[in-house]
Amino acid sequence: MSYLINSARPASLKIGTVEYIDNLQSFQVSDTSSYRNGIITTTGTIALGSIAANQFEDYQRINFRRGTAIEFKVTYPSGTTSFHPRGRLNVISASYSPESESLAIDVGCDLVIAKLLDDDSKVLPYTSVPLDETSKTFEGVASSLATSGKFIYQDSAGTIQEDFFFGGDDYGSYSAGKFVSVRGVTALAVNPLAATAPIPDKIELSYQYPVDEVASDEKGRVDTVTTESDYFIKYPATVFERIKGATVDMKTIVSGGTITIPAERGPSIPSTGCGNAPTPPTYSPAITIPVPGQEVTIQVPAPCSLGYETKKVPQYIPARRREIRETHYKGPAAQTSLTTSHVYGPALELNSQFWADKFAYCGVTYANQCLPSPCEMFGTYEVLLGRQETQYFFGKAAEVVKTITTTWRPMLSAAQPDDWRSGTINGIAQDFQNNFGNKYSKKLYKHQVVERRFKIEGNTNVQKTKTFTSTTSRGGGIGGEIDAYKGIKTREERRSVSSVTAEVRPDSVNAGTTSVETAKTIIRMHGQVGGYINDAGPLTQKEDTPVPILYTNRSLVNIAVNRYGHYLARFIEGDARGITIGEALREKIGTNWTPNMPFRYYDPVADKLMAFRADSCSWGADSGGCVVVMNGIWVADMTGTVNVRDNLVGNAAPDMAGGSPTAPTPPADPDPEVIGDVVTNKRFNFEVDVFFDMRMTCNPSGADGIRRPPPGPETLDLGMTLVVFCRGKIAQPGALVALENDGSIPMTSGRELVVDETLIVTDDDVLFPDIVNP
Repeated sequence: MSYLINSARPASLKIGTVEYIDNLQSFQVSDTSSYRNGIITTTGTIALGSIAANQFEDYQRINFRRGTAIEFKVTYPSGTTSFHPRGRLNVISASYSPESESLAIDVGCDLVIAKLLDDDSKVLPYTSVPLDETSKTFEGVASSLATSGKFIYQDSAGTIQEDFFFGGDDYGSYSAGKFVSVRGVTALAVNPLAATAPIPDKIELSYQYPVDEVASDEKGRVDTVTTESDYFIKYPATVFERIKGATVDMKTIVSGGTITIPAERGPSIPSTGCGNAPTPPTYSPAITIPVPGQEVTIQVPAPCSLGYETKKVPQYIPARRREIRETHYKGPAAQTSLTTSHVYGPALELNSQFWADKFAYCGVTYANQCLPSPCEMFGTYEVLLGRQETQYFFGKAAEVVKTITTTWRPMLSAAQPDDWRSGTINGIAQDFQNNFGNKYSKKLYKHQVVERRFKIEGNTNVQKTKTFTSTTSRGGGIGGEIDAYKGIKTREERRSVSSVTAEVRPDSVNAGTTSVETAKTIIRMHGQVGGYINDAGPLTQKEDTPVPILYTNRSLVNIAVNRYGHYLARFIEGDARGITIGEALREKIGTNWTPNMPFRYYDPVADKLMAFRADSCSWGADSGGCVVVMNGIWVADMTGTVNVRDNLVGNAAPDMAGGSPTAPTPPADPDPEVIGDVVTNKRFNFEVDVFFDMRMTCNPSGADGIRRPPPGPETLDLGMTLVVFCRGKIAQPGALVALENDGSIPMTSGRELVVDETLIVTDDDVLFPDIVNP
């Protein structure tokens, strides 16, 4: 009797749109375990060999591109054709062997692709226990699901499914088995799991819960940084100042009753003009003024140049530059979506030639020998010197696919002398445009736009850059079209197998972290599962929840902690008592498969029936059939009737009776079945909370009202121990004493809790089959 005849056979293998079933050499994939892991992923290899009708040649590694869809179907003996349980996968990479003309294709499910591309958005909707923003990653979601005893996986239809691993199981009843595995009949191989650690008697579980509110998402935040610098700038125009020089003695000489004022001549008199002012006029000869019999001093008015000279003096004026940078975090996972920079400073820095010309023009118009620099120093007020903006565009995997950097400048910075000086423009006579600076220092134009695109072609990173630059960069002034998109256009393309041409992930805002406190609880295993004698126990195993339990409601925290504790206790015992089972891919397995599929295992040699959950399956297929090897996680011991039916009726010889050469017909469903399975050896843990109300009355004085001196120090040993034993199984109500209305044990019981020992099944009583344990 062989159950390999019930194995499914490969029916179709499509990679992209091409059929490769005739090239299939082997199909080997495996699922990760659900133990402390909430995301079940599938990876493996498909081996293809060349045949005459389809030869392989893939030296460039481009025929099987990453992400190409794979569809693998099988046909069951019943004639039903459907997707293999791991029949929807994707190409990860390929390795071509010229020697054997064969191809090894690394494959994975959609969750593997998401992990490879850091596409956390694929799994974030399945977050179970709340996570901090910094923990909202692929690994964080896996831990969050595990903390709730849940998992996600990709089913045979390519859909992401979510479930509890022990969903439908209780300590008294368990989910019905989807199939039955029988040692030596359907099971191709049976081995123990590689669990060597002793089973603990209890688990000390540490967990964290929020002190206050859970930290919020920082997505949408805008950071602003302002930088200021003070400095001095040299004024670009020529500035004159009046400097005091030689003086002339104007004292008069009295002779014969007259005053003689000498002429202003000699080496002490300035002989140069006032800068660009005309040459000073010569003075009159000596003047005689009659003054009777006295000596006087007369102040004679003199020209502005008398005693002064005009010099060129460099002028350094104080300036301040401000830069305001803003970063917007509106991208996926709070990544940078936009950066802007505004630079402010003196208008002089936009175009020093214009302000120098304006100052000189003003001087020519209004200056004289006494006031050589009559005008204010223009262009010292603050203006926007330039603005730059970078936008980030993201793909489906939260990766940067494009950036656009735009630079704006004031039009004054691009102006040329022909734009503001007098002359003839388009046949019209022009004067100096005094208001030119105020007007064009406020108007902005796009000076440059840089567009960068990033993508992957095969195994090559490709960066394509377009740069648009205004014609003002060539010194053409602002008389024509100066927008960057109407100017000079350049293209650049870079290819590299390294990360040089790949866009670096932009900065992400640091999200806040929730403040937590740590607490502990004890999770007791269900009975003495590991077993110990005398002082060899109990054994405590220390564990931590995979993530903090970020519920603000403490009752929800307690529920989550208890749920994870019981999930952990079940998995620890189930893993330790589990077995690895190899089976042909029967229809009942293939069409019902989930990572936690319940099934029954029967050992006819030991007459042992047990309930298991499938975990960490490995799948294999070739032209001979399909097999699956699964880790069976023990759930419960059971009793029931196991019907192992033969997969053939009679024998293979035709029935010649009555002259009718007909062969026997195999049964429609030759799979084994279990009838009336029930759980045995149920184990329960009871925890009783006992509350004590202790009161003390103190009288500061006696009955006579006299306060006595307090007694000296005295040591008192106070202690109370309550030990409750109930060994055995309660067959029906009435075995134990009834509690008082307040929940206390009656004093009349004399510390004896058992009322009727015949109603309690002890270890020895289980030998008698007439006593039924409900």
